[in-house]
Amino acid sequence: MKTEVWDARIDYDAGPGVREVIAAIGRTEDVKLSPDNRRLVILDYFAKKIFLFSIRIANGLSSPGVTLSDYSILSSTALKEPHGVAFVDNDHIIVCNRTADVCVFRLPVPGEHPRERTVTPLASIKGKGFLSAKVLSPGSVDCYKTAEDCYRFLICNNRWNAVTSHTIRLGDSIRIRNEGILLEERLRIPDGI
Repeated sequence: MKTEVWDARIDYDAGPGVREVIAAIGRTEDVKLSPDNRRLVILDYFAKKIFLFSIRIANGLSSPGVTLSDYSILSSTALKEPHGVAFVDNDHIIVCNRTADVCVFRLPVPGEHPRERTVTPLASIKGKGFLSAKVLSPGSVDCYKTAEDCYRFLICNNRWNAVTSHTIRLGDSIRIRNEGILLEERLRIPDGI
């Protein structure tokens, strides 16, 4: 029996500036689309940056048409080996840092000037400290809405061999509640959720 191999790459449209930014991205641990499919986030693990793109996806007969039209590059002293990312809503993301905290950031509009900027987390979950850490070696994260402006997110903790549950409430101030360990038994180095 002969196996046929297809070129499964999807071409995308982008200007030279956007293509240069994409070419500069290093080791990538996670990529996510916003809930409205208009923003794309890519984490650069070693450069400790968040790359944010405006994206348009149009369904075609044979493959989708993808256009990346603008970008922003975000840096933060809180980014330490960023590994997992999830959109809370279209304007906020959660980033898991392998060697630090889990951070919540508000996103600028892609292309808003300055395009490269330093950001500060709006809230975080402590990832260091033997007795005080609420997460340990956080990796993958996923998030879903539970009520108006309220979301639950689950985090894979590699060194604890556990998945922890947390809630976040958006508003004038962001509040995070740690709900504790959701899954632990028979897990070994969970790295996808």
